[in-house]
Amino acid sequence: METQSGDDRPRLGPLEPGSQILDRYLIESLLESGPILRYQARRDDQTFLLLEARRTGDVSQLSRQRELLSGLGGEWFLQPSDFFTADDFDYAATPWPGERLEDQLAKSGPFPPDQVNKLLERLLEELRELHAQKMLSRSVQPGRIWTDSEGTVRLDLWERACSTESSSESEEVCSVTPGFSAPEMYGLGTQDERLDLFSVAAVGYFLLTGQRLDLESRESFFVIPPPAVTGADGLVKVIMRGLRKKPEERFENAAAMLEALKSPESMTDEPTPAPAPAPSPSPVPVPPLPKKNGKAAVTGPEVAMFSHIGCVRRINQDACLELRFSFYEKSRRYDGWLVTVIDGMGGEAEGDKAASLALRTIAQEVVAADLSLRNGRQTTVLMPEDLDQRCHYLLERALRAANRTIFEYASQDSARQGMGCTITACLLAGSKAYFAQVGDTRGYHGRDRLVQVTTDHSLVGRLVAMGSLTLEEARVSPQRSIIYRALGTNPDVEVDLFDRDLVPGDRIVLCSDGVWEYFEADEFEHHIMGPQSPQELCQKMVDLCLSRGADDNATIAIIQC
Repeated sequence: METQSGDDRPRLGPLEPGSQILDRYLIESLLESGPILRYQARRDDQTFLLLEARRTGDVSQLSRQRELLSGLGGEWFLQPSDFFTADDFDYAATPWPGERLEDQLAKSGPFPPDQVNKLLERLLEELRELHAQKMLSRSVQPGRIWTDSEGTVRLDLWERACSTESSSESEEVCSVTPGFSAPEMYGLGTQDERLDLFSVAAVGYFLLTGQRLDLESRESFFVIPPPAVTGADGLVKVIMRGLRKKPEERFENAAAMLEALKSPESMTDEPTPAPAPAPSPSPVPVPPLPKKNGKAAVTGPEVAMFSHIGCVRRINQDACLELRFSFYEKSRRYDGWLVTVIDGMGGEAEGDKAASLALRTIAQEVVAADLSLRNGRQTTVLMPEDLDQRCHYLLERALRAANRTIFEYASQDSARQGMGCTITACLLAGSKAYFAQVGDTRGYHGRDRLVQVTTDHSLVGRLVAMGSLTLEEARVSPQRSIIYRALGTNPDVEVDLFDRDLVPGDRIVLCSDGVWEYFEADEFEHHIMGPQSPQELCQKMVDLCLSRGADDNATIAIIQC
Protein backbone atom coordinates (compact mmCIF):
# COMPACT_ATOMS: atom_id res chain seq x y z
CA MET A 1 0.00 0.00 0.00
CA GLU A 2 1.08 3.53 -0.65
CA THR A 3 0.76 6.16 2.03
CA GLN A 4 0.58 9.89 1.60
CA SER A 5 1.22 12.29 4.46
CA GLY A 6 -0.94 15.36 4.51
CA ASP A 7 -2.41 18.14 6.58
CA ASP A 8 -2.56 17.35 10.29
CA ARG A 9 -6.11 18.69 10.53
CA PRO A 10 -8.69 15.89 10.28
CA ARG A 11 -11.06 16.00 7.32
CA LEU A 12 -14.67 16.04 8.49
CA GLY A 13 -16.70 15.66 5.30
CA PRO A 14 -16.44 13.85 1.96
CA LEU A 15 -13.90 14.79 -0.68
CA GLU A 16 -14.80 17.77 -2.82
CA PRO A 17 -14.98 17.48 -6.62
CA GLY A 18 -11.55 18.29 -8.02
CA SER A 19 -9.68 16.71 -5.07
CA GLN A 20 -6.63 14.66 -5.99
CA ILE A 21 -5.71 11.37 -4.29
CA LEU A 22 -2.05 10.35 -4.59
CA ASP A 23 -1.80 12.44 -7.77
CA ARG A 24 -3.64 9.77 -9.75
CA TYR A 25 -7.36 9.75 -8.86
CA LEU A 26 -9.33 12.93 -9.52
CA ILE A 27 -12.65 13.11 -7.68
CA GLU A 28 -15.55 14.02 -9.99
CA SER A 29 -18.58 13.50 -7.75
CA LEU A 30 -19.84 11.87 -4.55
CA LEU A 31 -22.19 8.96 -5.29
CA GLU A 32 -23.08 7.81 -1.77
CA SER A 33 -22.26 8.63 1.84
CA GLY A 34 -22.13 6.17 4.72
CA PRO A 35 -19.54 4.05 6.56
CA ILE A 36 -17.95 3.54 3.12
CA LEU A 37 -18.19 6.50 0.77
CA ARG A 38 -18.44 6.00 -2.98
CA TYR A 39 -17.10 8.44 -5.57
CA GLN A 40 -16.91 8.70 -9.30
CA ALA A 41 -13.27 9.44 -10.08
CA ARG A 42 -10.95 9.64 -13.06
CA ARG A 43 -7.45 8.37 -13.66
CA ASP A 44 -5.88 9.40 -16.94
CA ASP A 45 -8.76 8.95 -19.41
CA GLN A 46 -10.57 6.18 -17.51
CA THR A 47 -13.50 6.44 -15.08
CA PHE A 48 -13.31 4.59 -11.75
CA LEU A 49 -15.53 3.77 -8.81
CA LEU A 50 -13.58 4.81 -5.71
CA LEU A 51 -14.44 3.57 -2.20
CA GLU A 52 -13.25 5.42 0.92
CA ALA A 53 -13.40 4.62 4.66
CA ARG A 54 -11.80 6.39 7.62
CA ARG A 55 -9.23 4.38 9.56
CA THR A 56 -9.47 3.81 13.31
CA GLY A 57 -6.05 2.67 14.35
CA ASP A 58 -4.89 0.19 11.74
CA VAL A 59 -8.31 -0.82 10.44
CA SER A 60 -11.34 0.63 8.69
CA GLN A 61 -14.68 -0.74 7.56
CA LEU A 62 -13.16 -1.08 4.10
CA SER A 63 -10.23 -3.16 5.35
CA ARG A 64 -12.59 -5.41 7.35
CA GLN A 65 -14.73 -5.96 4.27
CA ARG A 66 -11.65 -6.66 2.17
CA GLU A 67 -10.61 -9.41 4.56
CA LEU A 68 -14.07 -10.97 4.35
CA LEU A 69 -14.63 -10.64 0.59
CA SER A 70 -11.13 -11.29 -0.73
CA GLY A 71 -11.89 -14.94 -1.54
CA LEU A 72 -15.15 -14.23 -3.33
CA GLY A 73 -14.74 -15.15 -6.98
CA GLY A 74 -16.78 -14.80 -10.14
CA GLU A 75 -17.77 -11.84 -12.27
CA TRP A 76 -21.02 -11.32 -10.36
CA PHE A 77 -19.46 -9.50 -7.42
CA LEU A 78 -17.71 -6.16 -7.51
CA GLN A 79 -14.02 -6.68 -6.70
CA PRO A 80 -11.77 -3.59 -6.55
CA SER A 81 -8.21 -4.15 -7.73
CA ASP A 82 -6.37 -1.11 -6.37
CA PHE A 83 -6.14 -0.80 -2.58
CA PHE A 84 -4.16 1.97 -0.91
CA THR A 85 -3.99 4.31 2.09
CA ALA A 86 -3.80 8.09 2.07
CA ASP A 87 -3.72 10.13 5.26
CA ASP A 88 -6.24 8.55 7.67
CA PHE A 89 -8.30 6.79 5.00
CA ASP A 90 -8.33 3.46 3.21
CA TYR A 91 -9.28 3.42 -0.48
CA ALA A 92 -10.22 0.85 -3.08
CA ALA A 93 -10.71 1.52 -6.79
CA THR A 94 -12.17 -0.43 -9.67
CA PRO A 95 -12.87 0.50 -13.30
CA TRP A 96 -16.35 1.95 -13.69
CA PRO A 97 -18.71 -1.08 -13.51
CA GLY A 98 -21.48 0.23 -15.78
CA GLU A 99 -24.75 1.79 -14.60
CA ARG A 100 -26.65 1.43 -11.35
CA LEU A 101 -30.25 0.20 -11.45
CA GLU A 102 -31.21 3.26 -9.41
CA ASP A 103 -29.88 5.60 -12.12
CA GLN A 104 -31.51 3.58 -14.89
CA LEU A 105 -34.93 3.85 -13.27
CA ALA A 106 -34.48 7.59 -12.66
CA LYS A 107 -33.87 8.09 -16.40
CA SER A 108 -36.36 5.66 -17.92
CA GLY A 109 -39.04 5.01 -15.29
CA PRO A 110 -40.35 1.62 -14.08
CA PHE A 111 -39.05 -1.49 -15.81
CA PRO A 112 -41.36 -3.85 -17.76
CA PRO A 113 -42.28 -7.01 -15.81
CA ASP A 114 -40.26 -9.38 -18.00
CA GLN A 115 -37.10 -7.31 -17.45
CA VAL A 116 -37.72 -7.20 -13.70
CA ASN A 117 -38.21 -10.96 -13.70
CA LYS A 118 -34.88 -11.53 -15.47
CA LEU A 119 -33.01 -9.16 -13.15
CA LEU A 120 -34.43 -10.84 -10.05
CA GLU A 121 -33.48 -14.26 -11.40
CA ARG A 122 -29.91 -13.06 -11.91
CA LEU A 123 -29.76 -11.51 -8.43
CA LEU A 124 -31.06 -14.70 -6.83
CA GLU A 125 -28.48 -16.78 -8.69
CA GLU A 126 -25.80 -14.49 -7.31
CA LEU A 127 -27.20 -14.66 -3.78
CA ARG A 128 -27.35 -18.44 -4.00
CA GLU A 129 -23.62 -18.41 -4.76
CA LEU A 130 -22.95 -15.91 -1.96
CA HIS A 131 -24.94 -17.89 0.60
CA ALA A 132 -23.19 -21.11 -0.46
CA GLN A 133 -19.96 -19.42 0.63
CA LYS A 134 -21.58 -18.73 4.02
CA MET A 135 -21.95 -14.98 3.56
CA LEU A 136 -24.80 -12.47 3.73
CA SER A 137 -24.99 -9.25 1.73
CA ARG A 138 -27.33 -7.25 4.03
CA SER A 139 -27.12 -4.38 1.52
CA VAL A 140 -28.97 -5.45 -1.65
CA GLN A 141 -30.37 -2.19 -3.05
CA PRO A 142 -30.68 -0.51 -6.48
CA GLY A 143 -27.72 1.80 -5.80
CA ARG A 144 -25.44 -1.22 -5.26
CA ILE A 145 -26.49 -3.22 -8.32
CA TRP A 146 -24.55 -2.50 -11.52
CA THR A 147 -25.20 -3.62 -15.10
CA ASP A 148 -22.95 -3.14 -18.11
CA SER A 149 -23.45 -3.10 -21.88
CA GLU A 150 -22.97 -6.89 -22.05
CA GLY A 151 -25.81 -7.52 -19.59
CA THR A 152 -23.58 -8.53 -16.68
CA VAL A 153 -25.16 -7.81 -13.29
CA ARG A 154 -22.76 -7.13 -10.42
CA LEU A 155 -23.50 -6.83 -6.71
CA ASP A 156 -21.57 -4.26 -4.66
CA LEU A 157 -21.26 -5.95 -1.27
CA TRP A 158 -18.78 -3.51 0.24
CA GLU A 159 -20.29 -2.29 3.49
CA ARG A 160 -22.49 -4.66 5.51
CA ALA A 161 -21.48 -8.09 4.20
CA CYS A 162 -20.89 -10.60 6.99
CA SER A 163 -20.29 -14.28 7.57
CA THR A 164 -23.29 -16.45 8.41
CA GLU A 165 -21.09 -18.11 11.02
CA SER A 166 -20.54 -14.82 12.84
CA SER A 167 -23.00 -15.40 15.68
CA SER A 168 -21.98 -12.17 17.43
CA GLU A 169 -23.66 -10.16 14.65
CA SER A 170 -26.74 -12.32 14.18
CA GLU A 171 -28.90 -10.30 16.61
CA GLU A 172 -27.40 -6.83 16.22
CA VAL A 173 -29.33 -3.77 15.12
CA CYS A 174 -27.09 -2.25 12.44
CA SER A 175 -27.38 0.48 9.84
CA VAL A 176 -30.21 0.09 7.38
CA THR A 177 -31.23 1.24 3.91
CA PRO A 178 -34.78 2.63 4.15
CA GLY A 179 -37.05 0.86 1.70
CA PHE A 180 -34.81 -2.17 1.17
CA SER A 181 -33.60 -3.50 4.54
CA ALA A 182 -35.51 -6.42 6.05
CA PRO A 183 -37.21 -6.24 9.48
CA GLU A 184 -34.33 -8.26 10.92
CA MET A 185 -32.02 -5.32 10.22
CA TYR A 186 -34.16 -3.31 12.66
CA GLY A 187 -33.65 -5.92 15.36
CA LEU A 188 -36.83 -7.92 14.59
CA GLY A 189 -35.46 -11.43 14.48
CA THR A 190 -32.33 -13.38 13.69
CA GLN A 191 -30.38 -12.42 10.59
CA ASP A 192 -30.02 -15.23 8.06
CA GLU A 193 -30.28 -15.75 4.28
CA ARG A 194 -33.93 -14.72 4.22
CA LEU A 195 -33.14 -11.07 4.94
CA ASP A 196 -31.34 -10.86 1.56
CA LEU A 197 -34.45 -12.34 -0.08
CA PHE A 198 -36.57 -9.57 1.42
CA SER A 199 -34.20 -6.98 -0.08
CA VAL A 200 -34.33 -8.62 -3.52
CA ALA A 201 -38.14 -8.52 -3.37
CA ALA A 202 -37.99 -4.84 -2.35
CA VAL A 203 -35.72 -4.13 -5.33
CA GLY A 204 -38.24 -5.90 -7.59
CA TYR A 205 -41.07 -3.79 -6.13
CA PHE A 206 -39.04 -0.62 -6.75
CA LEU A 207 -38.16 -1.51 -10.35
CA LEU A 208 -41.72 -2.59 -11.13
CA THR A 209 -43.46 0.47 -9.66
CA GLY A 210 -40.84 3.20 -9.43
CA GLN A 211 -41.72 3.52 -5.73
CA ARG A 212 -39.37 2.98 -2.82
CA LEU A 213 -41.21 1.18 -0.03
CA ASP A 214 -42.00 3.31 3.01
CA LEU A 215 -41.04 0.74 5.63
CA GLU A 216 -40.09 2.96 8.55
CA SER A 217 -42.98 5.35 9.10
CA ARG A 218 -45.17 4.53 12.06
CA GLU A 219 -48.35 4.23 10.01
CA SER A 220 -46.92 1.61 7.62
CA PHE A 221 -44.14 -0.15 9.46
CA PHE A 222 -43.64 -3.22 7.24
CA VAL A 223 -47.27 -3.10 6.12
CA ILE A 224 -46.84 -3.32 2.33
CA PRO A 225 -49.64 -2.97 -0.25
CA PRO A 226 -49.35 -5.15 -3.39
CA PRO A 227 -48.16 -3.20 -6.46
CA ALA A 228 -50.92 -2.43 -8.99
CA VAL A 229 -49.21 -3.70 -12.15
CA THR A 230 -51.27 -5.39 -14.86
CA GLY A 231 -50.02 -8.54 -16.54
CA ALA A 232 -47.56 -9.41 -13.76
CA ASP A 233 -49.64 -11.49 -11.35
CA GLY A 234 -47.06 -14.25 -10.94
CA LEU A 235 -44.17 -11.80 -10.42
CA VAL A 236 -46.19 -9.76 -7.92
CA LYS A 237 -47.09 -12.92 -6.03
CA VAL A 238 -43.41 -13.84 -5.66
CA ILE A 239 -42.43 -10.30 -4.66
CA MET A 240 -45.12 -10.10 -1.97
CA ARG A 241 -44.06 -13.48 -0.55
CA GLY A 242 -40.50 -12.20 -0.34
CA LEU A 243 -41.70 -9.09 1.50
CA ARG A 244 -43.40 -10.96 4.35
CA LYS A 245 -42.53 -9.38 7.69
CA LYS A 246 -41.83 -12.73 9.36
CA PRO A 247 -38.80 -14.52 7.86
CA GLU A 248 -40.42 -17.95 8.24
CA GLU A 249 -43.24 -16.84 5.93
CA ARG A 250 -40.86 -15.96 3.07
CA PHE A 251 -39.01 -18.41 0.86
CA GLU A 252 -36.69 -20.86 2.54
CA ASN A 253 -33.68 -19.81 0.47
CA ALA A 254 -32.61 -18.17 -2.80
CA ALA A 255 -33.06 -21.39 -4.76
CA ALA A 256 -36.70 -21.68 -3.65
CA MET A 257 -37.44 -18.07 -4.58
CA LEU A 258 -35.69 -18.52 -7.93
CA GLU A 259 -37.78 -21.60 -8.69
CA ALA A 260 -40.97 -19.66 -7.85
CA LEU A 261 -39.93 -16.87 -10.25
CA LYS A 262 -39.48 -19.37 -13.05
CA SER A 263 -42.75 -21.20 -12.28
CA PRO A 264 -45.03 -18.90 -10.21
CA GLU A 265 -48.07 -21.04 -11.02
CA SER A 266 -46.56 -23.86 -8.94
CA MET A 267 -46.20 -21.65 -5.85
CA THR A 268 -48.75 -22.29 -3.12
CA ASP A 269 -50.50 -19.39 -1.46
CA GLU A 270 -48.78 -20.07 1.82
CA PRO A 271 -45.15 -20.98 2.53
CA THR A 272 -44.21 -24.34 3.92
CA PRO A 273 -45.15 -24.17 7.60
CA ALA A 274 -42.16 -23.50 9.79
CA PRO A 275 -41.77 -25.27 13.12
CA ALA A 276 -44.07 -23.68 15.67
CA PRO A 277 -42.20 -21.11 17.75
CA ALA A 278 -41.73 -21.78 21.41
CA PRO A 279 -44.57 -20.29 23.44
CA SER A 280 -43.91 -17.00 25.16
CA PRO A 281 -42.58 -17.66 28.62
CA SER A 282 -45.20 -17.27 31.32
CA PRO A 283 -44.56 -14.57 33.90
CA VAL A 284 -42.31 -15.80 36.69
CA PRO A 285 -44.53 -16.53 39.71
CA VAL A 286 -43.93 -14.42 42.77
CA PRO A 287 -43.02 -16.64 45.75
CA PRO A 288 -45.30 -16.63 48.80
CA LEU A 289 -44.92 -13.65 51.09
CA PRO A 290 -42.30 -14.20 53.77
CA LYS A 291 -43.69 -14.37 57.30
CA LYS A 292 -42.56 -12.79 60.51
CA ASN A 293 -44.13 -13.68 63.87
CA GLY A 294 -46.73 -15.70 61.98
CA LYS A 295 -47.87 -12.75 59.84
CA ALA A 296 -47.09 -12.02 56.20
CA ALA A 297 -44.41 -9.37 55.78
CA VAL A 298 -45.34 -6.37 53.69
CA THR A 299 -44.06 -6.47 50.12
CA GLY A 300 -45.17 -4.70 46.97
CA PRO A 301 -45.10 -4.77 43.21
CA GLU A 302 -42.00 -3.99 41.16
CA VAL A 303 -42.49 -0.85 39.09
CA ALA A 304 -40.28 0.42 36.25
CA MET A 305 -40.72 3.42 33.96
CA PHE A 306 -38.85 4.83 30.99
CA SER A 307 -39.43 7.84 28.74
CA HIS A 308 -37.48 8.96 25.65
CA ILE A 309 -37.81 12.02 23.43
CA GLY A 310 -37.60 9.84 20.29
CA CYS A 311 -35.75 10.48 17.05
CA VAL A 312 -37.72 13.43 15.66
CA ARG A 313 -39.31 15.61 18.33
CA ARG A 314 -37.46 18.57 19.84
CA ILE A 315 -39.01 18.18 23.28
CA ASN A 316 -40.42 15.32 25.33
CA GLN A 317 -44.06 16.13 26.08
CA ASP A 318 -44.69 12.80 27.81
CA ALA A 319 -44.66 12.41 31.59
CA CYS A 320 -44.92 9.44 33.93
CA LEU A 321 -45.39 8.99 37.65
CA GLU A 322 -44.85 6.27 40.22
CA LEU A 323 -46.22 7.17 43.63
CA ARG A 324 -46.11 4.80 46.57
CA PHE A 325 -47.76 5.81 49.82
CA SER A 326 -47.29 3.70 52.96
CA PHE A 327 -48.23 4.57 56.50
CA TYR A 328 -49.34 3.11 59.82
CA GLU A 329 -52.56 4.19 61.49
CA LYS A 330 -54.01 2.68 64.65
CA SER A 331 -51.37 -0.10 64.49
CA ARG A 332 -52.35 -1.07 60.95
CA ARG A 333 -50.22 -0.62 57.86
CA TYR A 334 -51.62 0.72 54.60
CA ASP A 335 -49.95 0.62 51.18
CA GLY A 336 -51.00 2.03 47.84
CA TRP A 337 -49.41 2.52 44.44
CA LEU A 338 -50.32 4.99 41.73
CA VAL A 339 -48.67 4.69 38.29
CA THR A 340 -49.54 7.12 35.50
CA VAL A 341 -48.44 7.72 31.90
CA ILE A 342 -49.36 11.05 30.27
CA ASP A 343 -48.91 12.23 26.66
CA GLY A 344 -48.97 16.02 26.21
CA MET A 345 -50.47 17.62 23.11
CA GLY A 346 -50.96 21.11 21.75
CA GLY A 347 -47.56 22.28 20.58
CA GLU A 348 -44.01 22.17 21.87
CA ALA A 349 -44.50 25.18 24.17
CA GLU A 350 -47.57 23.88 26.01
CA GLY A 351 -48.02 20.12 25.53
CA ASP A 352 -45.38 19.37 28.13
CA LYS A 353 -46.97 21.95 30.44
CA ALA A 354 -50.33 20.18 30.20
CA ALA A 355 -48.67 16.88 31.09
CA SER A 356 -46.90 18.45 34.08
CA LEU A 357 -50.11 20.05 35.39
CA ALA A 358 -51.98 16.75 35.05
CA LEU A 359 -49.24 14.76 36.80
CA ARG A 360 -49.09 17.02 39.85
CA THR A 361 -52.82 17.52 40.20
CA ILE A 362 -53.58 13.80 40.01
CA ALA A 363 -50.87 12.90 42.54
CA GLN A 364 -52.16 15.46 45.03
CA GLU A 365 -55.80 14.46 44.57
CA VAL A 366 -55.22 10.71 44.93
CA VAL A 367 -53.05 11.00 48.03
CA ALA A 368 -55.40 13.48 49.71
CA ALA A 369 -58.44 11.31 48.99
CA ASP A 370 -56.75 8.07 50.03
CA LEU A 371 -55.63 9.53 53.34
CA SER A 372 -59.22 10.42 54.19
CA LEU A 373 -60.63 6.90 53.86
CA ARG A 374 -58.84 4.65 56.34
CA ASN A 375 -60.22 2.22 58.92
CA GLY A 376 -63.55 2.20 57.10
CA ARG A 377 -64.38 5.62 58.50
CA GLN A 378 -66.43 7.95 56.36
CA THR A 379 -64.33 11.03 57.07
CA THR A 380 -65.44 12.72 53.83
CA VAL A 381 -69.08 12.55 52.88
CA LEU A 382 -68.21 12.58 49.16
CA MET A 383 -66.28 9.30 49.37
CA PRO A 384 -67.92 5.82 49.40
CA GLU A 385 -66.71 3.10 51.76
CA ASP A 386 -66.79 0.24 49.22
CA LEU A 387 -63.24 -0.30 47.93
CA ASP A 388 -64.19 -0.61 44.24
CA GLN A 389 -66.48 2.42 44.32
CA ARG A 390 -63.97 4.41 46.33
CA CYS A 391 -61.02 3.76 43.99
CA HIS A 392 -63.07 4.47 40.88
CA TYR A 393 -64.41 7.64 42.42
CA LEU A 394 -61.09 9.06 43.57
CA LEU A 395 -59.44 8.34 40.19
CA GLU A 396 -62.29 9.95 38.31
CA ARG A 397 -62.24 12.96 40.64
CA ALA A 398 -58.48 13.29 40.22
CA LEU A 399 -58.64 13.25 36.39
CA ARG A 400 -61.53 15.73 36.39
CA ALA A 401 -59.51 18.02 38.66
CA ALA A 402 -56.55 17.79 36.29
CA ASN A 403 -58.85 18.57 33.38
CA ARG A 404 -60.10 21.75 35.11
CA THR A 405 -56.57 22.83 35.98
CA ILE A 406 -55.35 22.52 32.40
CA PHE A 407 -58.48 24.12 30.92
CA GLU A 408 -58.28 27.12 33.26
CA TYR A 409 -54.60 27.58 32.53
CA ALA A 410 -55.21 27.41 28.77
CA SER A 411 -58.06 29.92 29.05
CA GLN A 412 -55.68 32.59 30.34
CA ASP A 413 -53.99 32.98 26.95
CA SER A 414 -55.44 32.46 23.47
CA ALA A 415 -52.09 31.05 22.32
CA ARG A 416 -52.67 28.08 24.62
CA GLN A 417 -55.96 27.12 23.03
CA GLY A 418 -56.07 23.39 22.24
CA MET A 419 -53.40 22.33 24.72
CA GLY A 420 -54.16 19.15 26.61
CA CYS A 421 -53.00 15.61 27.22
CA THR A 422 -54.03 11.97 27.09
CA ILE A 423 -53.62 9.81 30.17
CA THR A 424 -53.91 6.36 31.71
CA ALA A 425 -53.62 6.06 35.49
CA CYS A 426 -53.51 2.83 37.47
CA LEU A 427 -54.14 2.55 41.21
CA LEU A 428 -53.26 -0.70 43.01
CA ALA A 429 -55.35 -1.36 46.11
CA GLY A 430 -56.16 -4.65 47.81
CA SER A 431 -55.97 -7.37 45.15
CA LYS A 432 -57.10 -5.23 42.22
CA ALA A 433 -55.79 -2.77 39.68
CA TYR A 434 -58.05 0.24 39.02
CA PHE A 435 -57.62 2.11 35.72
CA ALA A 436 -58.77 5.58 34.68
CA GLN A 437 -58.21 6.70 31.09
CA VAL A 438 -58.80 9.61 28.71
CA GLY A 439 -57.41 9.60 25.14
CA ASP A 440 -55.30 6.95 23.44
CA THR A 441 -52.67 6.28 26.09
CA ARG A 442 -53.20 2.61 26.87
CA GLY A 443 -53.36 0.21 29.80
CA TYR A 444 -52.81 -3.56 29.51
CA HIS A 445 -53.16 -6.51 31.90
CA GLY A 446 -51.05 -9.63 31.39
CA ARG A 447 -51.54 -13.05 32.97
CA ASP A 448 -51.82 -16.03 30.64
CA ARG A 449 -52.02 -13.56 27.78
CA LEU A 450 -51.90 -9.78 27.36
CA VAL A 451 -55.25 -7.97 27.23
CA GLN A 452 -55.80 -4.31 26.39
CA VAL A 453 -57.93 -2.95 29.24
CA THR A 454 -58.52 0.59 27.99
CA THR A 455 -60.32 1.76 24.84
CA ASP A 456 -58.72 4.36 22.56
CA HIS A 457 -60.67 7.62 22.41
CA SER A 458 -59.75 8.12 18.77
CA LEU A 459 -61.74 8.06 15.56
CA VAL A 460 -60.17 4.81 14.34
CA GLY A 461 -60.54 3.30 17.83
CA ARG A 462 -64.27 3.92 17.68
CA LEU A 463 -64.49 2.48 14.17
CA VAL A 464 -62.67 -0.66 15.34
CA ALA A 465 -65.06 -0.99 18.30
CA MET A 466 -68.01 -0.67 15.89
CA GLY A 467 -66.56 -3.36 13.62
CA SER A 468 -66.16 -0.90 10.73
CA LEU A 469 -62.37 -1.11 10.72
CA THR A 470 -59.90 -3.90 11.43
CA LEU A 471 -56.92 -3.44 13.72
CA GLU A 472 -54.54 -3.63 10.74
CA GLU A 473 -56.58 -1.04 8.83
CA ALA A 474 -56.54 1.19 11.89
CA ARG A 475 -52.72 1.00 12.09
CA VAL A 476 -52.33 2.48 8.61
CA SER A 477 -55.32 4.83 8.58
CA PRO A 478 -54.43 8.49 7.88
CA GLN A 479 -57.07 9.39 10.50
CA ARG A 480 -55.47 7.41 13.30
CA SER A 481 -54.19 10.55 15.08
CA ILE A 482 -57.65 12.13 15.45
CA ILE A 483 -58.47 12.14 19.18
CA TYR A 484 -62.01 12.98 20.31
CA ARG A 485 -61.34 13.08 24.06
CA ALA A 486 -58.45 14.57 26.05
CA LEU A 487 -57.76 16.33 29.35
CA GLY A 488 -57.89 20.12 29.21
CA THR A 489 -59.61 20.75 25.90
CA ASN A 490 -63.10 21.25 27.44
CA PRO A 491 -64.34 22.47 30.82
CA ASP A 492 -65.50 18.94 31.74
CA VAL A 493 -64.41 15.48 30.62
CA GLU A 494 -65.76 11.94 30.65
CA VAL A 495 -63.38 9.44 32.28
CA ASP A 496 -63.37 5.71 31.43
CA LEU A 497 -62.94 3.46 34.47
CA PHE A 498 -61.88 -0.19 34.58
CA ASP A 499 -60.68 -2.70 37.16
CA ARG A 500 -58.94 -6.07 37.01
CA ASP A 501 -58.37 -8.74 39.64
CA LEU A 502 -54.70 -9.44 40.32
CA VAL A 503 -52.73 -12.51 41.35
CA PRO A 504 -48.98 -12.80 41.98
CA GLY A 505 -47.10 -12.82 38.67
CA ASP A 506 -49.54 -10.56 36.81
CA ARG A 507 -48.08 -7.72 34.76
CA ILE A 508 -49.60 -4.26 34.16
CA VAL A 509 -48.41 -2.07 31.26
CA LEU A 510 -49.15 1.60 30.66
CA CYS A 511 -47.75 3.30 27.56
CA SER A 512 -48.15 6.27 25.23
CA ASP A 513 -49.02 5.87 21.56
CA GLY A 514 -45.33 6.50 20.83
CA VAL A 515 -44.77 2.92 22.03
CA TRP A 516 -47.81 0.81 21.13
CA GLU A 517 -48.15 2.11 17.57
CA TYR A 518 -44.79 0.55 16.66
CA PHE A 519 -45.90 -3.01 17.34
CA GLU A 520 -48.44 -5.44 15.99
CA ALA A 521 -50.58 -6.92 18.76
CA ASP A 522 -48.98 -10.38 18.76
CA GLU A 523 -45.44 -8.97 18.72
CA PHE A 524 -46.25 -6.56 21.56
CA GLU A 525 -47.65 -9.44 23.63
CA HIS A 526 -44.61 -11.61 22.89
CA HIS A 527 -42.23 -8.99 24.28
CA ILE A 528 -44.34 -7.94 27.27
CA MET A 529 -44.98 -11.51 28.42
CA GLY A 530 -41.32 -12.43 28.13
CA PRO A 531 -38.95 -13.24 31.01
CA GLN A 532 -37.23 -9.85 31.33
CA SER A 533 -37.56 -7.76 34.46
CA PRO A 534 -39.77 -4.65 34.22
CA GLN A 535 -36.73 -2.37 34.00
CA GLU A 536 -35.08 -4.46 31.27
CA LEU A 537 -38.35 -4.66 29.37
CA CYS A 538 -39.01 -0.90 29.50
CA GLN A 539 -35.58 -0.25 28.03
CA LYS A 540 -36.01 -2.96 25.39
CA MET A 541 -39.40 -1.69 24.20
CA VAL A 542 -38.21 1.90 23.86
CA ASP A 543 -35.01 0.77 22.12
CA LEU A 544 -37.10 -1.10 19.54
CA CYS A 545 -39.20 2.04 18.97
CA LEU A 546 -36.00 4.04 18.44
CA SER A 547 -34.67 1.48 15.97
CA ARG A 548 -37.92 1.88 14.00
CA GLY A 549 -37.74 5.65 13.66
CA ALA A 550 -39.53 6.84 16.84
CA ASP A 551 -41.21 9.90 15.34
CA ASP A 552 -43.01 10.49 18.66
CA ASN A 553 -42.03 10.53 22.33
CA ALA A 554 -41.97 7.00 23.75
CA THR A 555 -43.02 6.35 27.36
CA ILE A 556 -43.82 3.07 29.12
CA ALA A 557 -44.42 1.90 32.69
CA ILE A 558 -44.53 -1.78 33.72
CA ILE A 559 -45.78 -3.19 37.03
CA GLN A 560 -44.86 -6.73 38.06
CA CYS A 561 -47.26 -7.93 40.76
